Amino acid sequence: MITQLELILRTIGKRILRQDFTETYKDKDIVTNLDLESERYIIQEIKKFRPTDHFISEEENHELLTDEPTWIIDPIDGTLNFTRNIPQYGIQLALYENKKPKLSMMYFPENDTIIYAIKNTGAFLNHERIEIQPLPLSKSIITFGDFSKSQPTSRPIQLKLMNDFMDHVMKIRIYGASSSDFSYVAMGKSQAHIIFTKRIWELAAGLLIIEEAGLCAQLIHFDSCDGYLLGHKETITQLLSLIQ
Repeated sequence: MITQLELILRTIGKRILRQDFTETYKDKDIVTNLDLESERYIIQEIKKFRPTDHFISEEENHELLTDEPTWIIDPIDGTLNFTRNIPQYGIQLALYENKKPKLSMMYFPENDTIIYAIKNTGAFLNHERIEIQPLPLSKSIITFGDFSKSQPTSRPIQLKLMNDFMDHVMKIRIYGASSSDFSYVAMGKSQAHIIFTKRIWELAAGLLIIEEAGLCAQLIHFDSCDGYLLGHKETITQLLSLIQ
């Protein structure tokens, strides 16, 4: 199934995302006709070999996750970046069964990179298994997700965490695409990521990749919100100790 999924995502990258697009703006968010076309194409192609599966997707399928086999799809993660020719965007999907992840995949058209994970099998970058070692905080890049629309009470918490961490790490970054954020941690390009979101399509693929890369996804709770702190166990422990 990995080969079939890879072909689907590469086809979108080579064919669909090279087309001209139209933009629609709403509430400081953006969607293009290519988001819709990509989402419909993914679902159409998966149904050819998984005809009875369910789908949750960013644009048109906002169903609740059940125990049934369900694909969770973000057809263009980082749409704003995509429309501005900023190469921080990707396509991501995950298969859940009994509300648990079985496999996930991300594809990055700008550099033709595929990253995927299979439960209890590992995470793979261009079909090579991923193994990551931690760096000291002083040499670490820590990334944050965009200031959350789905969990707006997290915004002052996020600013506070940035302040707590900034004097102890090398750099803090916001890339604006959860696919980039999760994959960079899994590949060791950045050392931790903090995200506050209620949108399952922003989390589903990345959480399994982090887990199967031997890293941790630590839930962090605050009075008004909760989120995830992702990274190597040692890095997470050090960052948690810095939260005031």
